[in-house]
Amino acid sequence: MLLGYQVGGWTSTGALDTDPHKRWRCLIVDEVTKVVAERGKAWESADNYAPAHPFNSIDDVAFAVPAGGARQAS
Repeated sequence: MLLGYQVGGWTSTGALDTDPHKRWRCLIVDEVTKVVAERGKAWESADNYAPAHPFNSIDDVAFAVPAGGARQAS
């Protein structure tokens, strides 16, 4: 699972909510098929996130990254 903040695009139920507090998403990493990072764009988050006080819902973190995984040209 990955806790992420969605800043644009659409959701499975339609348009992205205009309330920034409702843009947090729990994602199953194996099901994420497309991620777009816009170069030169500033980091965005809701005002309910504070790096000094991160969310306390994370119990375990595990990564499995295959060696030599496919890369897409940017």
